[in-house]
Amino acid sequence: MRKYAGLLYAAGVMCMLLVVSGCAHNRQPEANPYEKMSKADMKYKNIQIVNFTVSSNGVQENDNPNEILAEAQAACVTTLTESKLFETVKTVSGAEKDNSTLLVQGELRKLRIVGGGARFWIGAMAGKSEMAVYVKLINASTGSVVTESNVRDDSNPYSGAWSVGASDRALPAQVGSLIADLVINVSKK
Repeated sequence: MRKYAGLLYAAGVMCMLLVVSGCAHNRQPEANPYEKMSKADMKYKNIQIVNFTVSSNGVQENDNPNEILAEAQAACVTTLTESKLFETVKTVSGAEKDNSTLLVQGELRKLRIVGGGARFWIGAMAGKSEMAVYVKLINASTGSVVTESNVRDDSNPYSGAWSVGASDRALPAQVGSLIADLVINVSKK
């Protein structure tokens, strides 16, 4: 019996090593997808992100949607700043009328983030996480709406189960990056 105990111990250690190595993320930083573009390619020199708001309906499950929305907004600012395509990118509490400025307004319309505990115990059966932000881009000097879009993303429940909720927790940053992509695409000449 002792002979098999050592073998079982070794098999258990190997399984743990496989699980740990499978969960480890060894990602290289992504290259700037906008590096072939320059500030001269943009219609707007400045981006002002008006503090995003939470809709009065559609956001029920989470205790603190403002915190999750702030994370998405911060990811948007970071992506726009790192693109180096604009003179300034800043968050403002109210719209400022400036020439060559694009205002970004966002309203959280749908939010469901599956918690890590649910992912651990229930796995993929806990469902998918999803987030939707209604975005309005406005030309600051004229006040005219340039475009309106519902930016949304969701997570794969099986990916969430495998990563014990890491893909669920990454959802606000992904939505923020999608909003930044929208801003850059609308800002092209």
